[in-house]
Amino acid sequence: MKCEKCGFYYEGSRVCPNCGEVATGEADKVTDATTQQKPLGNPTPVLVFGILALAFALELPPLGIIFGIIGLVKAKNYFSFAGYPGAGQARAGKKLATAGLIVGIVMTVVLTAVIIILAAHVNSHPEILQEIEEAVENAYTL
Repeated sequence: MKCEKCGFYYEGSRVCPNCGEVATGEADKVTDATTQQKPLGNPTPVLVFGILALAFALELPPLGIIFGIIGLVKAKNYFSFAGYPGAGQARAGKKLATAGLIVGIVMTVVLTAVIIILAAHVNSHPEILQEIEEAVENAYTL
């Protein structure tokens, strides 16, 4: 069947998949051309989890990683449900979630390395540990 509006050839539908025009003689059978399209769903959770991922990635990296993964899963579900990545909120949320996940992983590795280096340094210099213990005791006596 050829669409009279755009000239696109299609079969098996009363609505042109290219422009949404109802086929001639079929207008009385189809009440709304949008009935052939899937609903988009809500892209807001994708954006929210993306923002949370990036916000927590610097302060609490494991939470940034968790929120980043949740944001990416929500984005994947939204895009597969919607059929195309059309919503700006969902695209922005996916980018934020990806950034939060990457920053969270990098910060976790960096903080782990810093903790290991400090622990090795304190173990090699016991006087540092004694100074820390004295400082804690003095803080409690005030």
